[in-house]
Amino acid sequence: MIASFLITRLGNVPINHKINRWAVEGAPADYAAILTRWDYFHDLRTTTALIAFALMIALAIRPPRTPAPAGPATPERPEGTATYSRNLIGHNR
Repeated sequence: MIASFLITRLGNVPINHKINRWAVEGAPADYAAILTRWDYFHDLRTTTALIAFALMIALAIRPPRTPAPAGPATPERPEGTATYSRNLIGHNR
């Protein structure tokens, strides 16, 4: 999504400002090249937006992570709580 924003802001918007001036000044001789460049940025922006959308959908429908199996009860870990290989400061349990 950030790529789509940057492409829009740095690619399409400056060209849009040029095109807006054409109403007053008239189109330049190379207007076809300018429009082709705008189409390129538009296609690139659309592609990056579709990729971002597909990634969001993939993340939304992926199966949830399975929790670690519950281990035997200890004074530090009551019955039925999950076991972890490391605690927050990195020491093995």
